[in-house]
Amino acid sequence: MTHRFTRHPSPVTRPPLTRHPVSVTMPTINLPSVLTPFADGHHTVAATGQTVGEALDDLARRYPSLAPRLRDERGAPYPFVTIYLNDEDIRLLRGFETRVEPDDDVSVVPAVAGG
Repeated sequence: MTHRFTRHPSPVTRPPLTRHPVSVTMPTINLPSVLTPFADGHHTVAATGQTVGEALDDLARRYPSLAPRLRDERGAPYPFVTIYLNDEDIRLLRGFETRVEPDDDVSVVPAVAGG
């Protein structure tokens, strides 16, 4: 005996699964020469994150020896390290909570002392 199976349409029609792209922000972080040895010699590094703080966290995860040179042990910015977002001091914006866009430049500038 041969059975014939017929396919019946499903009583519930489901829309096709669609994936919404997740926006990955890739600002460029510019490092001074004094910090490049801690970032495998890189002067510029693309980092992921939606804020300056998240981008610096990403950089610190990839280059752990750079982390203590970006923030103090509480995670606060050092007073002698200025961080700029597109030439604006982030302390005058929202600090580490300042939003970044993919084409933004974040520059880390340590104070220079000497005589």
